[in-house]
Amino acid sequence: MSVYSQVSEGIRVLSQRLPDLLQARIEEIAPSVPWTAVLKEVDAKKGRVRPQSDAYAANDLQVQLRMLTERLAGLGFPFDDESRIVSTLAAELRGVRNLWAHTHEFNALEGFRASDSKVRLLEHFGDQHGAVKLERLRNKLLPNLLEELDLGDRLEDLGLAPRTAASSLSAPSAETPTEAPADDSQRRVEAAATRSTVQRNYTETGSTQGLLGQDRVPFEAWIPAQLGTPDMLESFKRKQTRELVQAAAEEAIDAEGPVHEDRLVKFILTAFGRKRASSTLEQQIKRQLQNLVKSNGCHRDQDSFYWPAHTHPQEWMEFRPSPDTPARKFEEISAKEMRNAAREIQEYTEEVLSETELKRAVVRVFGFKKIMRRYEARLNPAVAGLSSPAMQ
Repeated sequence: MSVYSQVSEGIRVLSQRLPDLLQARIEEIAPSVPWTAVLKEVDAKKGRVRPQSDAYAANDLQVQLRMLTERLAGLGFPFDDESRIVSTLAAELRGVRNLWAHTHEFNALEGFRASDSKVRLLEHFGDQHGAVKLERLRNKLLPNLLEELDLGDRLEDLGLAPRTAASSLSAPSAETPTEAPADDSQRRVEAAATRSTVQRNYTETGSTQGLLGQDRVPFEAWIPAQLGTPDMLESFKRKQTRELVQAAAEEAIDAEGPVHEDRLVKFILTAFGRKRASSTLEQQIKRQLQNLVKSNGCHRDQDSFYWPAHTHPQEWMEFRPSPDTPARKFEEISAKEMRNAAREIQEYTEEVLSETELKRAVVRVFGFKKIMRRYEARLNPAVAGLSSPAMQ
């Protein structure tokens, strides 16, 4: 049996075991609510419409892993504990499933790591019967793995140690100046920013009504799993490299979209263990992103933001707040998202805001305490026509 066939069988077994485990946890929180209904409502809160008839199929591993890796609105991460083992393993398996769907030619190391992650995930859920099945599949790959690793004397090559997000993906602390002294204007700005985190234009319906809460779903940074080694990015002539890069980008766009092109490049570098890239390598990665638009159906707007295939920029009216601290650089927030935030603030603010106050409220929604001069060019069109003429 080929490595790809082994991975396929592991995906089949895992997708059969997870539905009952997911439902059991949701039953503890909301009896009689199908877990697929929860995910569907979370998407609705985010303004994402997935029209496919099988978009929430209970036996689809992609759907199951979304439950384990994404913040479920007011429920948070109900399958995780402080260790975040479940979401870490599930995030890696999302990448595996994506590669499998693109008929990626898995080598023995990739296949073994994928199988081991499946085993560990079911063990964490206490499903020993399913874990034993997957362990047998994993062990069948040992002869191939030992040969590939030259007798397997470097256990660290298995890549099973816990991973952390690269520091290059977080907004620099220098972007967060000290809080300005409180005054009447500051009070209005803070009140407006706080009120905008309540989602008034969405009401839960059906079996999940009242379960997910009215708070707007905050921005959640995507953490790339390790996909390869730094040297793999030295040549895009290899089909394997192109597949891995596009698989990582597809996952990131689905998780964070709209997401800026430069942020996607950093994600991909991190997935291959690199901290920086030459301008040539950056352009090569960006070409792979553009190829993904043709094959995947995602969108790239005029500001170089990538949108998931199932999200239409003109129809998307949401934004992802980060009220406590910036989760992205200011340049990594799309103009559409800022405009949506500005419109929401102005519509539901009880007091009249000047244009300057509206700008300050917008940046506050995304975790920034002060308007830097370089923000103005992007902020001005976001608030154009929304502030009160009397306060100009």
